[in-house]
Amino acid sequence: MSNFLPDSIKTLLEGLVAAGCSFSLFGNAESFPGGKHYIKHDIHGDVAISLRIAKIEKDMGIKATYFCLHSHSLMQGIYDKPETWDVLREIQGMGHEVALHVDPFILIQQYGNVNLGVTRELVKFYSEGINIRGANCHGNTSFSKPLNFNPRMFFSEFVPPAEQGVLFGAGMTLWENDKAHLCTDAGWNQHYGKACVKDMGFEYWADASVWFPKAGQKICDIYFSDNYGDFGANKTQENVDKIVAKVKGGSCLYLLHPQFYLVKS
Repeated sequence: MSNFLPDSIKTLLEGLVAAGCSFSLFGNAESFPGGKHYIKHDIHGDVAISLRIAKIEKDMGIKATYFCLHSHSLMQGIYDKPETWDVLREIQGMGHEVALHVDPFILIQQYGNVNLGVTRELVKFYSEGINIRGANCHGNTSFSKPLNFNPRMFFSEFVPPAEQGVLFGAGMTLWENDKAHLCTDAGWNQHYGKACVKDMGFEYWADASVWFPKAGQKICDIYFSDNYGDFGANKTQENVDKIVAKVKGGSCLYLLHPQFYLVKS
C-alpha cells in the first residue's frame, strides 16, 4: 500500500511564499533568473501524483514546469493510457507547463541518435495537445554510472570547454561534468557531443543550469534537488526553515520528483 505525502511539499511552498519568494515559468534569457524561483518536476511514474502536486501549487498561485519522460520502461503501463494524457492536459490547463524529460541513452538505443529520437517522441505530445517549449535530461544511472558517461555530454552545448572556471553556486562550476570524460566504451563515445539542443527547436533546456538558444547556459543563485540533502519527502519543518533561510532574497531553481512523495506503508 502506498500513501501520498503532500504536506512535505505544501509546507515548503508555504514557507517560501511567506518569505516573499516569487515563482515563475522559464521565460527567455533576458528575464532569467531575475530574482525569481523556478520549480521543475521530473515525471517518470504515476502521473496522478503529479496532478495532486499541481493542484497544491495552483491553489497557492504557483506555476511550475512538469518534465514528462517519453516512451520508456519507467513509463511502462502508463505512457499509452488515455488517462495519462488527460492528466498532462489538465496540468497544462492549470497554467503550469509540460516539457520533455529526455533520456539520451534510451533514445540512442531506440532511434540511433538523440535528435531523431526527440523529433519522433515529440509527435505523440503534440498530437495529444501538449505544447512543448523546453526539455531537460534524465540521468539514468543504470547507464551513466557503469559507463562513466554523464548524459549531458551527448549534447554539444554542454560539452565543457578546455578551461572550466565559471563558478556555480557555492564553489561548484557551471559545467556539471568538471572531470575528464572517463567512458571507454567506443560505441557510446561515438555519440559524445553529437546531439544538438538548438537543432531540436527547444526554447530552453533546464538541468541545474538553464540553457537558452542565444544566451547559452545561465544559473540561479541556488539549486536545490530532492535527490539529496535537506530537501525531500520526509524532511522536518526545521529543514524547511533552513531552506527558506538560504534562498530568501535570491533566485533559486528546485527539482522535485513527484514519485518521491509516494511512499509504501
